[in-house]
Amino acid sequence: YERGNRVRDEDTTLDVYPEPAYVINPGEIATRKNATLLQKYFDDPFMSPYLADFETLAALPPVHVVAAEYDPLLDDAIAFCRKMKEAGGAVSLEIVPGMTHGFLNLVLSSKACTAAAQQCLVAVSKMFDKGEEQ
Repeated sequence: YERGNRVRDEDTTLDVYPEPAYVINPGEIATRKNATLLQKYFDDPFMSPYLADFETLAALPPVHVVAAEYDPLLDDAIAFCRKMKEAGGAVSLEIVPGMTHGFLNLVLSSKACTAAAQQCLVAVSKMFDKGEEQ
């Protein structure tokens, strides 16, 4: 494959960038020799906070989750917030309309992304202000 080519199979469509060594098909992980090494990251609550137990989630400071409306991980964000609430933790969820995953990376090239990033900054500022009031 050359940089910039599109790779397609029945499960995946990927743009090859920066080089093909980074392309991993979903079924390929299980067949790799290092699958056990990768699996420890998939099971790590530091990589996926949803995997944390209720006691750990309840002990976290207030959490504000920002998710994009068209983010493939939106369902995961919602599930995490529900679990956090069930654990007794303080959590809020903001779904930014019209945005896709990674929108914060596009603030220099999109007015809509810049406006959405401003919303995130306001939310973070409010959380710090609440902390100072205590």
